[in-house]
Amino acid sequence: MCLSSDASRLYAVCKDSTVYAYSTAHLMLGPAPQLSRNPPRQKLGSASPGLGPLYGFRHPALTVGSFYVRSALRTVGTGNGPELLAVGSATSSAILFPTDER
Repeated sequence: MCLSSDASRLYAVCKDSTVYAYSTAHLMLGPAPQLSRNPPRQKLGSASPGLGPLYGFRHPALTVGSFYVRSALRTVGTGNGPELLAVGSATSSAILFPTDER
């Protein structure tokens, strides 16, 4: 997982060979009773959809075979270009994704 330079996005590499981008403003803060060992019973009709990823990055050469695939982020301050996300692949190559949303 990588956090963007402005801490607004969290990038997670998943085993389906996709890098998902989450908004940190949508992440849950504080306790999560539904994740406890004895969660409270849910009332009928009270289910609500969770907040999923904003978008995902895919590339034909990106193959994720384990949870040990690494990712790194080149922040805007370290280079003259846009923020770039580098993700390792099981094919021994690195895949670069530009993270600017413009």
